[in-house]
Parts: sequence; structure tokens; C-alpha cells
Amino acid sequence: MAAAAQPSGEFDHWTTSFPLTGAHARVSCESCHEGGIFRGTPIPCAACHGGPGLRAETRKPANHVPTSNQCDDCHTQDKWYNPRFDHSDAIEACATCHNGYWALPKYPGHLPTSNTCEDCHRSTLTFRQVRFNHVGIESGCIACHNGSSAVGKPSNHIPSSNQCETCHFSTLTFSANDMDHSGIERGCVTCHNGSLAVGQPPNHIPSSNRCEDCHTSTESFAIYRMNHRGIDDNCVQCHDGRQAPGKPSNHLPTSDRCEDCHPSTDSFGIARMNHVGITNGCFSCHNNVLVSGKPPDHIPAPNSCEDCHNTNTWTIPNL
Repeated sequence: MAAAAQPSGEFDHWTTSFPLTGAHARVSCESCHEGGIFRGTPIPCAACHGGPGLRAETRKPANHVPTSNQCDDCHTQDKWYNPRFDHSDAIEACATCHNGYWALPKYPGHLPTSNTCEDCHRSTLTFRQVRFNHVGIESGCIACHNGSSAVGKPSNHIPSSNQCETCHFSTLTFSANDMDHSGIERGCVTCHNGSLAVGQPPNHIPSSNRCEDCHTSTESFAIYRMNHRGIDDNCVQCHDGRQAPGKPSNHLPTSDRCEDCHPSTDSFGIARMNHVGITNGCFSCHNNVLVSGKPPDHIPAPNSCEDCHNTNTWTIPNL
């Protein structure tokens, strides 16, 4: 009997529940209808292509992908070697098929890992949708985060030869960090420039000094030593009670500048009083509270200080 290339002749196979398409359109009738029996020929693939069926030589090979699907769930009648695989069901153990033999394996440039595919790859439609499990990872970040296997150090990262994990202690977010300043003694502004890391605050005292000239601790910027070298005027620019300690509440009343009386930038306790223009009211300051006043052995007198003493020296009274 001639091969049934398509419905023609005395019998139209398209009138049955099994139209001949693909490779089936090119086989002889007796390949499926054994002994001239047509009625009752089984339709499922496995009836012929499995077990002791008529086409047992085409049964599922021993190395077939493990599956309980029917043949035609994946294979078409056109070409059995180009299956369509349905990953829509819950599939586990991807490597059972994706082992380089049955299906594509892990590609050569894959990041080093002993995890199973499904530990990280969320979608069976595309392996590009990945959730990475960092549990238990405490070191070796650069093995993956090298800008190739996974996102690496950004272009605006602060200059550093440290390992990622030296500063970044969270595997969930790189923004949570604990900067290790060990061994750093200078060049603070390289990072602390207001862009890479927090810089000089808006209310910082005016200064052209380097951070490390005054700030001696990399643990806390609140710990500092003020370098007053070369400063001989305009103290109140910083010592205004806001940026740095200013005039105390018990300071003697005066409109003079700090530097008019305080000649030392090391200690405000060292003062030279400028009495120019003061001719009375001595007791407002010399009251033994603000500054020294009448000594215990002073002669009894109801007079004001200036009635007898001048502002150049108290030891020479105007008697």
C-alpha cells in the first residue's frame, strides 16, 4: 500500500480522530495498522512508541529526561528531537535535566557556587531572574561581586583596597556599612567630601585646616584638638557659644573682643585686662567673684576703689 502523504484516494484519514501530520504523513499504512486491522488502532503515542508496541524500537530511551508527562506534552509529530518543555508545573531538582547532557548546564562564566539551580533562580521561564541566598557568607564577596558575575564596586566608591566584607557587614544591603578607619591618619577629605562620605557640616567653624589637623579620632569627629596656630584675632567667629564655647555667663561685663584680654589660644584662663578708658566702677568686676577684689588686710574704707587706686597698679593709691 502506498504511503499516505495527505488525505487522498478512497480513504480520507482526516475524517478520523487521528489526522496524519508531520512524520506520520510519511509512513506506510501497515506501520500502524498491523494485519490489515484499521478499526481500534490506539491513538496515544505510548501505545505504539512504548513497551511492546508496534514501534517499540522508538520507545523512550533509558537516558530520557525523568518525567511522567505524556509524549505529546513535549514532542510534536514533526520532530521528536526538538521538544517543547513545559516548566509551568512545580519543578524541583533542575540539575537532573540541566546537566549538559539532556539540557543546557550551568554556563562556564557562572559564579562559583555549590547551590542548586532552584536555590537562586526563581523562574523556570528565564534563568535571568535570580534571588541570591547569602546565608552563611561572611567573606570572599569579590569572588562574585567583580562587576562580571555580579554587580561590583561602583565607579564612585571611595578609594580603598579593603575587601568588601571589611566595611560592609550586611549581605542584604551594601548601604549598611561599618567603615574601618584603622591605620588612617590623613587624607580624610578624600572620602569625607560630602559626596562619597559625610563631609564638613554647614555649621562647621570656618577653617582651611585639614580634618586630621584637629580631629584626632577616626571613631568620633566630636573628639578633636583645636589647632589655634597663627590665630590672633576674631576669636568670636568660632567662640560664639554655638560652634565653640563662648563667653561664660559669669564673665565680667565688657564689650572688648576676646583677644583684647586673652593673649593665649591655649588657655582662656590666661588674661590681661585692658583697663584703657576705665575710670570708675571698678567694684563691678573686682568683687572677689569675677576677679580679685579688696584683700582681707585692706585698710577700712567706705571709698570706691577708684577714689584711691588707678588702673595701672593697685599698689599705688591716690592718697
